[in-house]
Amino acid sequence: HKPTMPNPDPIIISMPREHTDHPLLNKICALSEEEVLFDTELFFKTSSTSMRWNGFLLSLCSPVLQKMICGQFKESQDRRLELDDVDQNMFGKLVDLWCGKCCLEAPQIEQVMWLASVADRFQMSEVSIVLEDAVMRDLDLAACSDVLVMSAALGLHKVEGAAKRMALECFEEVACTEGF
Repeated sequence: HKPTMPNPDPIIISMPREHTDHPLLNKICALSEEEVLFDTELFFKTSSTSMRWNGFLLSLCSPVLQKMICGQFKESQDRRLELDDVDQNMFGKLVDLWCGKCCLEAPQIEQVMWLASVADRFQMSEVSIVLEDAVMRDLDLAACSDVLVMSAALGLHKVEGAAKRMALECFEEVACTEGF
């Protein structure tokens, strides 16, 4: 059962200014556009697609990718990373969000939760925090039970805690919602 949580207004997510306005990050992000520096291939197993990225940028935004790129793994020698259960577009949005290149617009809270779980998986902590905060900001009684179930399944403990608190505080209202 995949919950659908209608939201009339899209959820707008952006990184805090202290992150996006940092001069070093601005230079790094400008360099990330230079194709000559695209030294690492990312292969997305789910879609069997690949794209080239700047390995230095990937290492900065994710300690997991840093270990894969710079560690004693086969991937570091081949400069080819295979990513399971990760959508290419979703991954690109996460990196762009980390770089401060864009605001992310998600039509439904469940999409934000999926992005947060991928960010958490790659330990993109700055992005995870912003995405989880967006879910908690948009959490309402109608979505509470679905968010509770989905956050537990995705390992989003902060969101799960907020949904549990809401469910306990407003149990009678939550119990009357669709999907409960």
